[in-house]
Amino acid sequence: MIQLSNLTKAFGDHVLLDAVTWQIDDGERVGLCGPNGAGKTTLLRMMAGLDEPDRGAIVKPAALTVGYLPQDGLTHAGRTVFEEASSAFGDLLAVKDEM
Repeated sequence: MIQLSNLTKAFGDHVLLDAVTWQIDDGERVGLCGPNGAGKTTLLRMMAGLDEPDRGAIVKPAALTVGYLPQDGLTHAGRTVFEEASSAFGDLLAVKDEM
């Protein structure tokens, strides 16, 4: 489970996310849709720990890992798209291999 509580994020005078509260329960699958510039990527980056909210909190279990694959600037380095996407789950795949 991951909980977002009153997240706010602004860039200059432009408030992108204003007091967003959301909970994703264990096993739940979600889709995030919206127009360009609505804050989808910013929200995902905050959930992955790559960006910080201006206000609010993100609460998740210590064992929870959030993978984030950026939409721009991918460097494939000779890897297939599947290999590149799988790299977001490197730790999880390593644990699977140990089982």
